[in-house]
Amino acid sequence: MLVLGLAVSFALFSCDDWTEVESLEIHSPSFEEQNPQLYADYLKDLDAYKASDHHISFVSF
Repeated sequence: MLVLGLAVSFALFSCDDWTEVESLEIHSPSFEEQNPQLYADYLKDLDAYKASDHHISFVSF
């Protein structure tokens, strides 16, 4: 009974600052934004790989 009373009192008298909804602006930089030169090198290498003769494998379980 004591635990129930404590739970109800915490629910009713919680701090208003902690329960207010506020939006957060989260910015996750892309690979291109973090290192533009490395990304450009990656795209160049990827294009060279796609243009070359290579094996393609497909596996399904």
